Amino acid sequence: MGHIPPVIIRHSQPFETTREFPSMNIKDAIKQAVGAHGIWKSRLRTAIQTGKLDMPVEQIASESTCDFGKWLLSPEMSSELSKSNVQNVRKLHAQFHRIAGRAAEFALSGKRTEAENLIADGGEYVKVSTELTLALKAWRESGSA
Repeated sequence: MGHIPPVIIRHSQPFETTREFPSMNIKDAIKQAVGAHGIWKSRLRTAIQTGKLDMPVEQIASESTCDFGKWLLSPEMSSELSKSNVQNVRKLHAQFHRIAGRAAEFALSGKRTEAENLIADGGEYVKVSTELTLALKAWRESGSA
């Protein structure tokens, strides 16, 4: 297995904590990714209520702009791509960001009902978020993390 780069997780407003983990192992990185992505439901609820977000929809919708996504898509992680759990995480991570981006777009354009339907229990966001969380945990516990 090749060298796996460190992960830096940053949470922007209103979650203004910055965490740097230069010596974090992959299991801890996955644990932090679960937490960082879990925060998004609250951020989207706030956006639905206020019609405001602190970052562009395009950034939310892109799996390559969050710190975990940058790490997951980095050249150093290419040695991990042959593992099915990593491929599944990448696929679900991309879906998560696309759906979060759609919810954000609805929220910012005043389409509250559509946004709420996406993030409601049983909604598309919750389904993919749950699948991503389970896939991340499975990767962490697989022994290949």
